[in-house]
Amino acid sequence: MPKPYSYDLRQKVIQSIELDGMKKSEAAEVYQINRHTINLWLQRKASTGDYQALPNQPPLKVIRLLTGNNLRTLSWLMGIKRNQIWLNYGREKLANAQYQEP
Repeated sequence: MPKPYSYDLRQKVIQSIELDGMKKSEAAEVYQINRHTINLWLQRKASTGDYQALPNQPPLKVIRLLTGNNLRTLSWLMGIKRNQIWLNYGREKLANAQYQEP
């Protein structure tokens, strides 16, 4: 997974847009980031009140491929407790996901 942008950069971009009145396209060009990324940060701020990076999680497809839905194996591979898997990925998401051959 790519490394997330720093919180400082996010703060500068959002402040440039909200306080200084800079357009999103201008901010994208000045800070050399994609405009879609700025939109995601603004959406996250609107929904959660902050634009902090979300923790990196491996895609569910990869997890299911590696573990075959075995939570014990999955928790061992990730180095976390089994209940954390439910908290991170959600019971519904794991239970209803369909395994597909790559």
